[in-house]
Amino acid sequence: MAPSPAKNKSRMSRNTAEIAREICAAIKDVYYDSSKDSFKKRTTDLLNLYKQIVKERDVIINKDEYMSELGYRVDVFLDGAKCHEGQLRVFKLYALLAVKCLKDFDDSSILETVMLSIHKKKYNISAFIRNSVVALIGRLLYCAVLEPKKGDNKETFYATVLPERTFIDLYTILWHLSADTDEDIRVGVLIAIARVQSYPGLMKLVNTDIMETTKQLFVLGTRDLSEKVRCQAVKGITVETAGESRLLLERLIHDPCEEVRLEIAKKLSTDVPITFFSKAERQSLIRARDLFLADTIIPEYYEILYSWACDLYCERQGYEFDVQLTQSQILSGVYDLLDSFRITKELGQIFQRFFDHLRTKFFEDIADDEKSFVLFAQLFEYKDSPYLNAENYEDVAAVDDVSTGLNALNDKMKALFMWQYLTEYSCHLRLSEATRDECRKILLPTMSEFSKFIPEIWTTLKAGGEKESERRVYEYQNNCAKSLINMFHSIDTEELGMIKWKETLSDLLVDYSFKYDSDLVSLIVHDYFYYHYDIKHDPDNALHELSDLMTKIGDVGAKFNNTQDMYVETTQMDFTQLMNASQSNEASPSPMENMEPQKRKRCVQVLAGVFKNGFFLQHHPVLEGLLTDYAIATFDNPIDHDSRREAFICIAGMAPLLDQNNANFVKYARTILEDQRSQIVELQKIALLLIHDSIGIYGYAKVNEWYFAEVENATTSSNKLVKKLIDLCETPDTAFSSFVIRILLRFILFDHQRTFHDAFVYLLLKLFNPGEEKQLKILLVYFFTQFCHYSREHQCIMAAAFVDAMMKLADIDLDSPFINVDRDEMITFVLQITSFNVLNAKALDREHGTAHLYLAARLLTKLEKVLDNKNYAVFFGGMLNKCEVSEVFEEKLFETVKRGCERLHPMTPDARVKKFIETFHKRLESAEKHSKSKKAIARPEIIPKSRQELEKEMEEIVYFLKSNTEETNINKRTWLTEEIPKEEGIFSKMRIFGEVHITIDDIRAKLIEKDSPLFQSRSENPTERPPRPTTTPRKREREVVATPSTPKNRSRNNLPPPSTRTLRRKPLKERLNTVAEEEDFAD
Repeated sequence: MAPSPAKNKSRMSRNTAEIAREICAAIKDVYYDSSKDSFKKRTTDLLNLYKQIVKERDVIINKDEYMSELGYRVDVFLDGAKCHEGQLRVFKLYALLAVKCLKDFDDSSILETVMLSIHKKKYNISAFIRNSVVALIGRLLYCAVLEPKKGDNKETFYATVLPERTFIDLYTILWHLSADTDEDIRVGVLIAIARVQSYPGLMKLVNTDIMETTKQLFVLGTRDLSEKVRCQAVKGITVETAGESRLLLERLIHDPCEEVRLEIAKKLSTDVPITFFSKAERQSLIRARDLFLADTIIPEYYEILYSWACDLYCERQGYEFDVQLTQSQILSGVYDLLDSFRITKELGQIFQRFFDHLRTKFFEDIADDEKSFVLFAQLFEYKDSPYLNAENYEDVAAVDDVSTGLNALNDKMKALFMWQYLTEYSCHLRLSEATRDECRKILLPTMSEFSKFIPEIWTTLKAGGEKESERRVYEYQNNCAKSLINMFHSIDTEELGMIKWKETLSDLLVDYSFKYDSDLVSLIVHDYFYYHYDIKHDPDNALHELSDLMTKIGDVGAKFNNTQDMYVETTQMDFTQLMNASQSNEASPSPMENMEPQKRKRCVQVLAGVFKNGFFLQHHPVLEGLLTDYAIATFDNPIDHDSRREAFICIAGMAPLLDQNNANFVKYARTILEDQRSQIVELQKIALLLIHDSIGIYGYAKVNEWYFAEVENATTSSNKLVKKLIDLCETPDTAFSSFVIRILLRFILFDHQRTFHDAFVYLLLKLFNPGEEKQLKILLVYFFTQFCHYSREHQCIMAAAFVDAMMKLADIDLDSPFINVDRDEMITFVLQITSFNVLNAKALDREHGTAHLYLAARLLTKLEKVLDNKNYAVFFGGMLNKCEVSEVFEEKLFETVKRGCERLHPMTPDARVKKFIETFHKRLESAEKHSKSKKAIARPEIIPKSRQELEKEMEEIVYFLKSNTEETNINKRTWLTEEIPKEEGIFSKMRIFGEVHITIDDIRAKLIEKDSPLFQSRSENPTERPPRPTTTPRKREREVVATPSTPKNRSRNNLPPPSTRTLRRKPLKERLNTVAEEEDFAD
């Protein structure tokens, strides 16, 4: 650092020394004293000193000394001062001094001195110095702002006292540094231009063909790679248009960093009115489960809904958006907020959490007391309240000219849903019974009164849909009906009320006022049987009631179904009489024959509801009879797609309860999978699960036979069903194809007979096929690595599949989807994943050595067939050259591999392949020699276990699993989530010749990292760029942000606790450009 110019002057120049001392004293006070008085006083002192210098006779000398000393001090603080708040105050001092002289004296000397230091340091190699330059420029721009006067056009007003050339120079420097590789510098640039963005007239001077405007820099900052930069961009951007608000909304939904999302939430709830968002955009926000359905209630996100509710009320009343509202006015806005969202299953959970947020805001002092729940329920009884309660609930059932039509039906739906959400929240099971009783008195009628009310509102729902669009009416009516049924769960039970409730539910299933969807029928069936019958201990009574109920629905008279008739007669006749009766009397015709289509469909819906709710988990002849009479008959002769769907759900639900040796249900799954007229993904998934479970119970051979039993000209190929499943993987629907692949992976995991070998080969090729989905490849990487990690046998299965995959590629057609498979990457992967070091320390058969010997045997077998194909001969030979050999091996396999090398060596025409075989043969000889030495470890003795020993081991495993379930474990921790102790060491060190040094984590990291060869066609490899002083357009790094993971689904009554903090923030650090801007700059 150069010495101060003042110290080089003669001691006779007293004025020069005084200037230096006063400047140093002023800067020192500002640097160490954070008080406003000190800052203002010292700014005034330096300004007065400059005035005195200008008035003295030796003007030129003293002024030059002043500028020289000031310029030196500017350089000092740009170069070497500590990076904290004191440095920022000194920069403000320089900026304010320069602007004051420019405004008061029209003197730009100090500004020119500061600009000279900025130009010297702006592209310094040190990121710290560049950061200091940005901070100084930011304070210059801030101090130099001019507010437009009345009558000035803000769009064209030049809102700064800086000369145009100076402003362009400063902005150009900031523009270049906005793409700096250091994130702190990019943050500093956004802080520096924060105030300038409010004056669009300044951007008229900027060449927008080359440089971005301030607003564009903030928009780019919201997609920066750095979380700090994105946070600052969100904090500093001024939202003035709907497009900018949509940008923030998109970033809120997709940004992976919680700090950034919290900043966006704060911005949206304070600065952006709801009118900037369309209804579709509001719905997209509410669908973000990780924001509104996280493990805790995060107040920042629900504050957005709070601000929207206030905005809606203000908009309806014509108020300003920032007006102070009362609690009743806010609740009125909350009611209007429901119009912004589409009714979904998750919306109820979100509104319950929103009510909890409102209760905490309204009763902050007693939020932890259950009394606040009662007070909160009372708030909804204000004058002209649209919310339903125990006093006014009957108003919603009124029928008149105004209450008919789709709009009126929508209003009823809003009222009922708000009533349900509020009731479920205020009468939540985690509250005490006393609190719930108090809330029920405010919000709910008695069960008897509500049961009487249901038929009235049912009639109103029918009237509300007359002469309207079928689809909208159907949706609204069913939503209202579900809400009404769910209300029963919160009402206090009473004996008379339960009787009336049961009668009401039975009547609703017979009622045809409007078209029911399957979910509504399932809900009614659930409440009918769950609350009124002891299904677990008395299934006979429930099943007979079910049969009677379906007879009542079909209106076919009091007649049993075939199996129920026989089942009842067995209670009155002995076995001989029963057999005689069954031989002499033919089975009665099915009740479905003379039933109207509408009633027939309702019966199948009811039966499907029984299976969906999982009431009956054991075979029962009455249930089998109902399935035959209703479900199977409807599946064979469907009324429409919906009825066939419900019938197949019944069949799939009954399949695990029956012996399919006598009743083939797999054929129905085949019908669903191969019916090209109605490809319903939900049914196809159910069909696949039915096949999966059947294979697990009866074995693959039988299921394969049953699947093609009734197909004309069907062959009896053992792998035909596997090929069918592989074909399903190629469907255009990626979600369904991924589901099929997961089913195949389940089969492969327990496939000890190698039945699904072709599927294994197919999935291995799919992993290294460039055109496949990224998420699918990640799934396969994790599966294959884990599959080979725990068993040497699995490594051998992988080796066999790989060799067959390579042979398939050798004869592949040009139109095959696997024509571009990356062979090199697949070879590297298989060599690594089948190596000895990848095995878990307690992996099965680990003591038998490396699986590469088995891989070598397979390679030698196929190498003879591809000797004429030079490329594949080199592929196989190169792999053989890299195969490792352990000192422990299977002697028979070892001898086979050794003889294979000796036989193939003279047959090989390629010199490289010969060299590969020679290298591997030497490795075999070394291993054989070592195994006969005294240093070799003892080989394990293979003793087959008896059936009794295997059964005992299995019983111990099952007992261990049962004793660690959530229901029996005293710590309430499931065995799947318990922490597994870290594996330590290997039982005995085994000598490996040609050892592959790699771990399972290394393999995964290589294949899943950003620049993985698996994803080369989709990823970019960004390079770092140093700051450049040119004005050419820069290429910016654009962030590809992953969508946050979706949290686990929560039950309806599982309301999470609120977050215990008000705002998540990192501790304030004393670093440049992270300290908040002071608001009171001197004039």
